[in-house]
Amino acid sequence: MSGGQLHVIVSPERWLDLGACELAREVALGGADRIHLRAPDLSTSRALELGEELLAGIGGTESCGVVVNDRIDLAAALGIRSIQLPERSFEPPVARALLEEEFGLAPVEVGASRHDAAGVAAAIEAGADWVFLGHIFPTASHRGAPPLDRSGAAASIAAAGTVPIVAIGGVDEGVIDEVLRMGFSGVAVQGAVFGPSEPRRSIGAIREALDRGERTKGRA
Repeated sequence: MSGGQLHVIVSPERWLDLGACELAREVALGGADRIHLRAPDLSTSRALELGEELLAGIGGTESCGVVVNDRIDLAAALGIRSIQLPERSFEPPVARALLEEEFGLAPVEVGASRHDAAGVAAAIEAGADWVFLGHIFPTASHRGAPPLDRSGAAASIAAAGTVPIVAIGGVDEGVIDEVLRMGFSGVAVQGAVFGPSEPRRSIGAIREALDRGERTKGRA
């Protein structure tokens, strides 16, 4: 991955008029490292169809991979070796064992989503390859809920060692420098790139800000 990690979360209600295949291509060409399929309420058949379109869309863009959020059945059916686990989902070793041993998909990347330092520490202890931490900034998806306090975020990052901690919640181009100063290894975005009519340009601006911030850190 170049610069900091850039995860882009997609869900059917946020896909504008592009269609899944074209959207995945725009996300990949914009510079995302991972595109996450979040479809908890879709039927398996419909989710499979969309997952296949996402995979087709990133075809030939080797730097971008697809991650399935939570649904191990969907990841297995699509042959996807990356999964993101919400806090109330499977523990990382359980998900990894299911995909590697039951379905023969190995090696498997497992991300975890957590909301405090204790949760981050537990996810790392359980073998998560990266951890989403948030929400870091105010966001419409958690309207009225206060963001994670900065001291809590700092404690989580300090305890993480070499495991990447990824900021999520209210992240857009304008806060990238702050996120990197806090010590995060990257960002996960959704609304910041799907509100605009040109998601590739929006993702590209975030990618550029991450790369610029990483270069600045390297000279410090």
